[in-house]
Amino acid sequence: VTEAVRRQATFTDEEVRKLLVEESRLDWFINDSFRALKSHRDGRPRAARMDSAGAVPPMVELIFALAGRVSPYNKYLEWELTNHPLPSEEWRDGRLLSYVEGMLDGDVASVRAAFQAVERECRAYDKKKGREELGNIIDEWGGDLDIFRRVD
Repeated sequence: VTEAVRRQATFTDEEVRKLLVEESRLDWFINDSFRALKSHRDGRPRAARMDSAGAVPPMVELIFALAGRVSPYNKYLEWELTNHPLPSEEWRDGRLLSYVEGMLDGDVASVRAAFQAVERECRAYDKKKGREELGNIIDEWGGDLDIFRRVD
């Protein structure tokens, strides 16, 4: 029973790849984050908040997947992070929840900070696995990524 429960709560490397690449969670997160920043730039705060909020589900899924874990239901996210912290320092000390709250509010700085943390994590995952697959997905965005790196 213990093994069956563990198996339902974790991903294999191939399942992580399928979720992030084939099911496009990484692209989904980048796309909605990008739209949020463009809407903010263009003076559309409501659209920016909606797109920023839309980026939260794929972000949480991909962050947990990079750790080989299935993301918890929203109501258990804080409990999970407190009782079973993610291994990366990127998400410690309440940072992930801070990004989530900021993104739900449409906070541009939170969108940018979350993107930059996700990018570092994806590249570290690639390095650990000896490939460049996630980094390549990010790099395909080319010059559009500049919007994540500037400060308003």
